[in-house]
Formats: sequence, structure tokens, C-alpha cells
Amino acid sequence: MTVFIGADWLDDFFQATIVVDINMRQLREQVKTARKFIEENPEVSMVELNASDPVEVDGELFEDMEDLAENGCLIPYPHSAYEEKTEHYMRYGRVNVSTHSVYYICSPKNWDVDLSFYVDMEEEE
Repeated sequence: MTVFIGADWLDDFFQATIVVDINMRQLREQVKTARKFIEENPEVSMVELNASDPVEVDGELFEDMEDLAENGCLIPYPHSAYEEKTEHYMRYGRVNVSTHSVYYICSPKNWDVDLSFYVDMEEEE
């Protein structure tokens, strides 16, 4: 499992930072299968896969917070320790696969909004 971190804005005032464990080997296989399915079925443009739910963490703990929020990507998190935060109750982890991109999506419990993070499938484990 690889631990990733990402940050994004819920609205104009509230930001959430998440940490999520993703088994990249398994995800690569699932993406390969999903893209083959999309290729064989032209009426399908996207496949949604189940994923681990995120853990919300304090954004002040991480350097370059603004860079994380602006790039919209999940990036590998080199540390194993983090403190869970329950401000927005992030959950509903899923992965959206299309022919050209893979996104990790999650949502806060009581908000009608999705956070979307690009997953670089070229990264090494």
C-alpha cells in the first residue's frame, strides 16, 4: 500500500486535506481492465471503482500546502504518522477511470460536493 496526500477546497472558505492508502499494483490492474472494457464498449466513457475511504488530516502539518491544493493531485506521503481530524468526515472513496485519466474522488459527510484528485498512474510504487 502506498500512502498519498492531497488537499482541495470544499467551497470558497473551507479546505480539506486527506491521506489515503492505495494499493497501486491492484489499482493498475483494475485500470487496465476498466480501460479495456471502455474500449470494447464505445457507449461507456467512464468506469467507477471502489476505493479506500480517506482520512482527513490537519493541513497545517504539511509543508507547501498551497502547492498541494493548487495541483489537484494525490502525491506520495513519505511519513507514516499523521493525526486524524474529523471536521468534515471525509468518506465515500472511489476511483473514476476514463481512457486518459484516473481520479480519486471522495466526499464530506454532510456536504453536496466531491473532492477530486488526479492519480498519476506512471508513478513507481
